[in-house]
Amino acid sequence: MNARTRGSPAKGNQALASVPSGLNVLAGIWLMEAAALFGPRGNVAGLDTRWVDLAIGLVIVVVALTRAIAPRAVARVGWGVNVVLGTWLVVAPLVFDYGGTQVVVNDVVVGVVVVVLTCASLVLTKRARPERDIDRQVGDSARFQ
Repeated sequence: MNARTRGSPAKGNQALASVPSGLNVLAGIWLMEAAALFGPRGNVAGLDTRWVDLAIGLVIVVVALTRAIAPRAVARVGWGVNVVLGTWLVVAPLVFDYGGTQVVVNDVVVGVVVVVLTCASLVLTKRARPERDIDRQVGDSARFQ
């Protein structure tokens, strides 16, 4: 079976690809809220970890919102940025002085959630993409057929 004879996925699959990114938006918002809610914190390179979490939360929200709106347009960039930020949230509290246990647990949990949802978003985006698009390479003349 060649690329032309395979069917395109249903529109529902394309919408489903945006769901994990939408949930990542909520995770980023929660991270920013938690930065304001939790008490005294430690520091990373002289910077209060509240500001670190606010900045990371904001970037997660922007990237995830962009992926929720147009998952195919920024698949690789969004995936890489949010996986790196989620991994930072898991590792940094264990390496640096992040303050209380609440802060450490919150950042680790949010980090794991962000990484898992980002990977799920990438997988669903690839599954929702029509197979003929996946088979094409850059510069492939088949796209003009």
